[in-house]
Parts: sequence; structure tokens; C-alpha cells
Amino acid sequence: MWQQLLLQAGQNYPFIRHAIIAMGALNRALQDVGMGIIQLRQRNYMEANVPKKDLSLRLSTFALEHYGKFLRGAKGQLSMSTKKDEARKALITCILVVCIETMQYHHGNAIIHAQYGLRLMMEFTNRIVGARQIDGLSSPEPTVIEDELVQQFQRLELQVMATYDARTPEDHFRLKKEGSLTLQNMPAAFLTIEQARLYLDLIMRRAHHLMGTSAAYRPSYDSHAGNTKRNPETNFTVPEMTYTTWADGVPDEYHIEQELYEAENRRWSKAFEPMFRMALANINHSKSIPILLMRIHSLNCTIRLGTQMASSELVFDKYYNQFEEVLKYSEILLNHPDGLHYFGAGNLNMDIGLIFPLMTAGLSCRDRYLRRKSIRLLTSRSWREGQWGSTGSAIIAIWLMEVEENGVEGDFIPEWARAKLTAMVADFCNRTLHLCCIRGTGENATYIQTNRSCDGTM
Repeated sequence: MWQQLLLQAGQNYPFIRHAIIAMGALNRALQDVGMGIIQLRQRNYMEANVPKKDLSLRLSTFALEHYGKFLRGAKGQLSMSTKKDEARKALITCILVVCIETMQYHHGNAIIHAQYGLRLMMEFTNRIVGARQIDGLSSPEPTVIEDELVQQFQRLELQVMATYDARTPEDHFRLKKEGSLTLQNMPAAFLTIEQARLYLDLIMRRAHHLMGTSAAYRPSYDSHAGNTKRNPETNFTVPEMTYTTWADGVPDEYHIEQELYEAENRRWSKAFEPMFRMALANINHSKSIPILLMRIHSLNCTIRLGTQMASSELVFDKYYNQFEEVLKYSEILLNHPDGLHYFGAGNLNMDIGLIFPLMTAGLSCRDRYLRRKSIRLLTSRSWREGQWGSTGSAIIAIWLMEVEENGVEGDFIPEWARAKLTAMVADFCNRTLHLCCIRGTGENATYIQTNRSCDGTM
């Protein structure tokens, strides 16, 4: 999308060129001497007396100047747009704002604009499609909004659902049927990497929407905050609560859908197998990277979908083989000859890559060797994928591991010691992560909170 659609849009809409320039300058500034945006802020890069030799600070100032021009231009252009052109301009503007805000660690702003963009895309789709089912792979009217732009928002939706999705279970209920007819006609073998990716993205979105629908039957952590006491160490409010099960009363129909969605993922894996085997035979080829990534994402989807409606953290033990395979191929990718292009120190990729699957292993795989391997891979270098940073993710995984292993003898983590992360708040100015979890179940469950320091690459 960035190489074609945005460059074409920049020719038609001059204000978009300012966003492209801003992203290029910010990316260069963040990569300069491995520096994160927090360090740039602390060195007062907005001041006029920045030393000319400090390239990273000059680039950051330059980027923000063009970002301001882009925002002013977008406001003027949208006010003058025709109804037909307005949606396309608004969606392109939205995705660019999400990118630039993410690059600056303004994750709250990025999420707000991402949610807004997803609403715009849904309104556009519903207006065009009406009562017909959308195919989940392409634009319902590509002469108005290109397939590439729709697909970029589909990938953005995956990023949102993996981070913080403000949509209600009712919203997810409507969206989980997307592309069901398309998947019924899924090819027996994929012909191209792009075809395989589009089908996998659809499967993952449907799985996340099913998980979002079933979330209505999972206990709300906020519901336990009625009787509270303050923890002087963290300055957090600690709820006094009894925690019984992780999921309760999920209707049978959701379990049936869960099995159907798992079967779709297995069908995808079978159609993907020839391409995957070819990649393994040419492992150092650059095209093996997206193929191995898809394999990892399919495995991660298997784990998350299969455990979402369970009543115990012990369910994750069933997925040892999947965790092992995720970590095996993640290590290959991080050591790949072309891996630095995707996972290099200081890099930012707006799509889900390795961090989310590695986080799944770090938080939920209780095999001590595999868990530590996931943390080692996350700390092998510092890179970012959308809202996820490898350094911050590793810190969260390390803390939860320490909580669970505290007081446990032997390798096995019993159910009473297992914890579930319930909240994470990043304070980027103070380089601090505020973390909360619930350890154990029933009357003996405990609510644990902490502050963890983190460097500027969260």
C-alpha cells in the first residue's frame, strides 16, 4: 500500500505528501544511533537552539513541522470534498494519523483514530453492501475505495483487536460472520503469498470477533472494584474480590462456532502446506519471511481461539507443540539474513509481526524453557510493531513469570500459582509500566500490582 496507493494519493492530494515526508523523517530520527522518541523528547527537540550536528533532533523537528502542515491540509481538503471522494480521503488521512501518532508513542491518540477509521470503513461497507454479506477480502466498490486501502484497514483491525478494542460484544457478534461464504470456497491450495495472507487475515479477524463476542461471559475485572484498599507501594487501588473461573456460562452455540472457526484455520493450514514446505526448503530466501510469519500467526490463532472460552489457565498446557513451533520459527526469522529489514533495532512495522505471538508464549506458556526462550527472543533487539514494543513486552512477560514462579517448587506451575494479566498502563514520560494481574482462582485469588521501569523503546 505504501509504495503504490499512498504515493499515488500524494500526487493527487498535496497535503498527503507532508505526511509521507513526516513519516520518513521520524523513521530516520528514531533509527539514528538507536534512539527512541522518549530520549528525543527529553533532549528538548522542540527548542530552537538544537545543535545542528544533532541530526536526530533536527529530523524530529522537521517531521513535526510537516505533520502540522498535513493536518491543516487534511482539514481543508475534507471540508471541500465531494461525498464520493470524502470517504477515501478520510480513510487515507486516518491511517496516516495512526502511523505518525504511533511513531511518536502517542498510543492513546493512535487507538482513538484507529477506532474512528474502522467505524468509517464499516459505514462505507454497509452503505455499499447493504444486506449482502461482504466477502472479507476486497473492497465492495473498488472504484471508490481501492482494495489495498480496505485491506490495510483489515490489518489495522487485527492490530486494534490485539491491543485494545473498545467495541462491544454486540458489535463483534455482527462482525464475526464476515466472509463466511468466502471461506466456504477457500482454495484447496494457495497460488500466491498475497492470496494466503488475505484468507488468513480473514480467519484471524473472525476468530477475534468470536472471542470478543464471548467476552460478555468472562468476568469483568472492574466489577470487583466495589470494596477497595490502596496499595502504598504502587499507589494503586486494590480491589477486594473473589475470583472463581475465567469464563462462565458461555452458550453452547459459541463453543460450536469455536470448533467451526478452528476447522477453518486447519483448512487454511492444509491449503498453505505446499507453500510452507517450499519456504522451508529455501529458508534463506527473502520470500520465506512472510510465509513463516503466516505460519506463526496461524499457530498463535490456534492457541488464542482454543483457550478463550476455557475455565482454567491449565488449558494452555495442551498447546505445548504450538508454542514450541511458534518459538522455533520466530528464532529463524530473527536470525534470517533479511530479518533486520522487518525486525531490526529501532524499526517500526504497523502490522502484527512477531511480538504478539511471542507475548502469547511469554504470558501463557508455563514450560520454563519455552517461556524463557520467548523472553530471550523479545530482548534480542528492540523493535516495534504497531502498539507493541519488544522491550516493554518482555518486561511484562518477565514480571508475570516471576509472580507465577514465586513460592513454587519444581518445574510445573500449579493452577493456584498461575496469573492472568488484567491491566497494563504505559507511562512513557516516566518510562514506567503499571502492571496488574490476578493470581489463582476462587477465594484464594490475589490481586497483584507493580510498577516496572522501562527504557524509551517501550
